[in-house]
Amino acid sequence: MIPTIIVDNFFTNPNKVLEIYKNCQFGTAGDGSWPGERSKPLHETHFEFFQFLHKKIFTIIYPGDHEFFDYNATTHFQRVNGDKYFNEGWVHNDPNEITAIVYLSEHENCGTSFWERKEYQELIHIDKKEQVYLNKLSFDEEKKFLEENNNQFKKNLDVNSKFNRLILFDAKKFHSANSFYDEKIKGPRLTLITFIDTLNIRGKTLKSPILENLRID
Repeated sequence: MIPTIIVDNFFTNPNKVLEIYKNCQFGTAGDGSWPGERSKPLHETHFEFFQFLHKKIFTIIYPGDHEFFDYNATTHFQRVNGDKYFNEGWVHNDPNEITAIVYLSEHENCGTSFWERKEYQELIHIDKKEQVYLNKLSFDEEKKFLEENNNQFKKNLDVNSKFNRLILFDAKKFHSANSFYDEKIKGPRLTLITFIDTLNIRGKTLKSPILENLRID
């Protein structure tokens, strides 16, 4: 749907964003679908910031048209304590249309990798991943299942973590967190993550940059 886009220095004043983070309430995934903790959805707690964030995101993809957008999205701060999550992330894709991640801690080598299937096969051991995130399976026990899932894929892009860097991508692309741990950093790996489910422009046809590019041959 869209190309993978990286924007450094995404927020003009990221410290203001961190102040919002400090005022959020956090919880874990009751179903074990993701690691660490996420804030309550920001459209419920910080609606003006939620709107501001999406305006900035949409101007990257469709500059000049953002005032006409109708969209459904969910945004959270997510923090993962590397002292509790020692292994790399599981290769997966997201059920929405577009995913955006902003790295908001100083962790190095804790970015995002993108993968392609070696051959068609379903993701495996999802139940084991959920057990790990629910603290029902140890990290030593996880390694075997994690490797079997991730070994189905070949890495084709590695984006390093950098404070205040945005990465925007088609949610159907397979991706994973490289790591949650940096021995030089005491705090958790912090990101601002957005899942965009639908995106339309009132009165206009929304065209896919990738599809438009492929038409020129």
